[in-house]
Amino acid sequence: MAFALADAGIECERQVAVRVIFRGRPIGDYRLDLVVERCLILECKTSESFSPHHLVQLRNYLKATGIPLGMILLFGSRPAFKRVIYETARNPQTINHDR
Repeated sequence: MAFALADAGIECERQVAVRVIFRGRPIGDYRLDLVVERCLILECKTSESFSPHHLVQLRNYLKATGIPLGMILLFGSRPAFKRVIYETARNPQTINHDR
């Protein structure tokens, strides 16, 4: 995916480390699959269906980075995707686009 984006002239960073802070202390790091143009987090999965864990994971990434838009891409026997818009900590909104 990163090579295809780069070939299309789209800026893409792979395996981006994001520090997780809890009450002012670092407690760990997230590793984002892809960050596109610094405004979209892409998480690539090889599973056959979406799980609630996938959405929770992406919402956490969006909250930690301040990036408001993410997408989960499934590369199973039937490819699919979900777009997630994270507006505020109190009002996450998920828009489904299963195909």
